[in-house]
Amino acid sequence: MGAQKITVAHNADDQVETVLMHFLRGAGLAGLRGIKYKLEVASAKFEVSSDFQLPTSNFQLVRPFLDVTREEIEAYCKENGLTPRVDRSNLDTTFFRNRLRHEVLPYLEGLNPNLREVLRHTARVLADDYDFLQAQVREAYAKVAQEDDDAVTFMRVMWCDLHPALQRGTLRWAVQHLRNELRDVDWTHVEEARRVAMEKGAGAKATLPHGLMLVVGYDDFVVADATREPSLPDWPFLTVERIALPIPSVVELPSSEWVAVVERAAGPVEANDRWTALLDADKIEGALALRRRHAGDRFAPAGLHGHTKSLHEFMIDEKIPRAARDRLPILVAGDRILWVCGWRVAESVLVTAETRQVLRITFRKK
Repeated sequence: MGAQKITVAHNADDQVETVLMHFLRGAGLAGLRGIKYKLEVASAKFEVSSDFQLPTSNFQLVRPFLDVTREEIEAYCKENGLTPRVDRSNLDTTFFRNRLRHEVLPYLEGLNPNLREVLRHTARVLADDYDFLQAQVREAYAKVAQEDDDAVTFMRVMWCDLHPALQRGTLRWAVQHLRNELRDVDWTHVEEARRVAMEKGAGAKATLPHGLMLVVGYDDFVVADATREPSLPDWPFLTVERIALPIPSVVELPSSEWVAVVERAAGPVEANDRWTALLDADKIEGALALRRRHAGDRFAPAGLHGHTKSLHEFMIDEKIPRAARDRLPILVAGDRILWVCGWRVAESVLVTAETRQVLRITFRKK
């Protein structure tokens, strides 16, 4: 069409009906502000017939009659000899809006003759309140959220400190960033997602509209497509069930940029980062290997004085992301866990003052 602006004839009575209809359906500020005077429409598609569509266009929708009542418009038409076209379907009270127009509003006006003016004023006030709140939401969103093309990640502690109105607003912004075509986000979806993000532990989920999901992590939560694979940190992961670690060796982790370096260390040594472990070589029995975790695994980590703990509980307590747990390498000798790589070594192979030979295992990039 090529038009930059399109004018439509919504009037003041349409505004009243819209505000009341949204109220009865349970809307927030966005719905109770009613119909907007101007609306930017992006990527609109117009279908003339089943086999012909006008090109996609961007334009501004303008409603110049929004403060003019239907009675005033009809009087103008009569004075100027105009015969407006009447849509007979507007008389059918099986439609919700028509029932409001012909039955509910006349009844309510019996209680308050100024009801239409009251609802129009309310819509204008709430539109101003909404605009003010959106400015606050925009500022809060910039502080607590990080956008990607397919996900929005929230810093959980900072988000939890926000006022509930800003929590709801930032969640809506995340949904609209990922589903730009979505105009109305149901309050129940937003409130359930807010509750989960506030109260639930890592791994908890909340369903959002149009195939989106909120997933809680330890320090953050993510809003993304429900089918999206969780993002993983840049750690050395195992994509196979088990690989051997000869002594000494440099072993490439399959489909990874990482290698595992196994060597005997002479003299005083230190573990300089989380991906280096020092073990008492003389206390290791059996061939070394890296494997993925197994159901029922137990581990006697340093600091528990020989007591064991389920590997599942250990990973939860250490806040290892759920998506990483099945891929994190576990150093074993035979079936005995010696090191949950990146975390703690077993009490039984700790280096002590009596240690004569130190075995160092280091993960590093190629």
